[in-house]
Amino acid sequence: MARKTPEKLVKYHVNPQEEFLPYQARDIAIDMGVPNSLISKIGSFIWKLYTVFRKYDATIAEINPLVLTPEGLIAADAKLEIDDDALYRQKELAEFQLAKKGEFAYVKLDGDIAVIGNGAGLTLSGMDMLKLYGGEPATFLDIGGGASQDNIARAINLVITNPQVKVVFLNVLGGITRADDVANGVIDVLKKAERKVPLVIRLTGTNEEEGQRILNEAGVSFETSMEAAARKAVELSIGV
Repeated sequence: MARKTPEKLVKYHVNPQEEFLPYQARDIAIDMGVPNSLISKIGSFIWKLYTVFRKYDATIAEINPLVLTPEGLIAADAKLEIDDDALYRQKELAEFQLAKKGEFAYVKLDGDIAVIGNGAGLTLSGMDMLKLYGGEPATFLDIGGGASQDNIARAINLVITNPQVKVVFLNVLGGITRADDVANGVIDVLKKAERKVPLVIRLTGTNEEEGQRILNEAGVSFETSMEAAARKAVELSIGV
């Protein structure tokens, strides 16, 4: 649109030192040429979008597309990018920003046991196993195949920033992901993490003997069975 029909774009410069008021948002809607019946509603969308932009220290706040349906206006898709320098005061959103940077598949849930796995299927299996033993997942976090030591550490650090997490269940069946990298990532977190959360590890697969040796030497317990690890995670979550 910017290239082919630039006249359809409406630009409005807002003074960041002054409040952006609802009537100004309606003025933008009028400049957009929307029907009179929609000026107030679209103006409300614009005003709320700018409010989110300011409140969450965003660099981008976007609704695209905004769809008119028989039931009314619907934001069919949206995008929000947070300024990295403001993450210290946007702690809740920092989780998602870090997940994006780490290239993780991450979903925050309502339980108290964070689930991390290498592969979507394995992560979901771990969540199902927790449910079987009476636990509730707090996260779905898939680190993918071939996760490095640093990615393992970032994944664990990411979920323990969530205050509702009582236990972390790390479920790894090494293929491309190497068990020794997983073990070294775990040790790195245990040495440096500010918040201490019980960590239950299921570790088997590629280089498992080396990975298990690293954990044993560091005094970190682990399981080779997903069932045993899930049961232990649930027991710890109840006792925490």
